[in-house]
Amino acid sequence: GNFKSRIDAERNMADIKKKYPYALLIKPNK
Repeated sequence: GNFKSRIDAERNMADIKKKYPYALLIKPNK
């Protein structure tokens, strides 16, 4: 099904972690 989109999402998350590591520390609890 959406295996490709799943990989893309993981890549985007990795990019976000590299660019904004502090975002993980202050992310809201939802």
